[in-house]
Amino acid sequence: MTEKSRYEYSEIISTIPAPVFWKLYGQEKNLKYIPETFVLSNTTPIKDPNLRWDLIYFLDKNIPYTRVNKYRGGKYLYEFTGDMSKTKVKKLLPELNVLRLFKDPYGIVVTDLNNIPPPKVRFLGRFATWNHINKIQDVIKDSLARYDFVSLWNKQKDFNLNFFDFNVKGVELQQKLTKEFVLHVEDEAHELLSEINWKMDQYKTKDVNRAKLLEEWIDIFKYWLGIGNVWGFTLEDFFNEFWRKSVIVDERYKKYMNGKKKDNDK
Repeated sequence: MTEKSRYEYSEIISTIPAPVFWKLYGQEKNLKYIPETFVLSNTTPIKDPNLRWDLIYFLDKNIPYTRVNKYRGGKYLYEFTGDMSKTKVKKLLPELNVLRLFKDPYGIVVTDLNNIPPPKVRFLGRFATWNHINKIQDVIKDSLARYDFVSLWNKQKDFNLNFFDFNVKGVELQQKLTKEFVLHVEDEAHELLSEINWKMDQYKTKDVNRAKLLEEWIDIFKYWLGIGNVWGFTLEDFFNEFWRKSVIVDERYKKYMNGKKKDNDK
């Protein structure tokens, strides 16, 4: 949206910190974070002039800063955890000559996996996803995720060519294949169940193997994709119907919760 025009979009990719995004979106969220303070100084943290370095992490708890970057012009950028004033920095390190001080309120992300982007928005990067374990390589993978989904959709369709000619349209055959795929989905779902401790009064327990759970889940997904292949559904069909149905489900849930609230108020 600009001062003069409005533009429709199919997808927005946000890399700004999640608290800022949600504030702009009109749904402010209280996500946990720890501020950081950056101090520009011409005081070197390393006294040895023969040691070559560009960035150093400091793990000693007795050192109040966490890392230092070499800056241009014989300057150094110190990073402190927390909201630090110039007075506090000087109290901790009297020998440090403070040239400039900058505070980043969202410097350290305290991961919140419930930070789910709204429709047609994708969060990319550590601060947008609000997940501190995200690295640069994860950002690259995420940026390619849409194309990865297209490729896995086509890969499964290519495999299903072994059982079904997509040029041949016949409702009887499609119904038969649908029954086969649904039965396979159910069978794989029971195999997934067998990997967890779900039985009542079970006297023996097993250690849950996440790798096996992932494998069984993917097996279900592959057969589930086959149902869409059989009926010739496209990726566009999939996404459009997902969002259409999501609106309906959201409205149903809101009506249910409003009804429940009215019952409790009686």
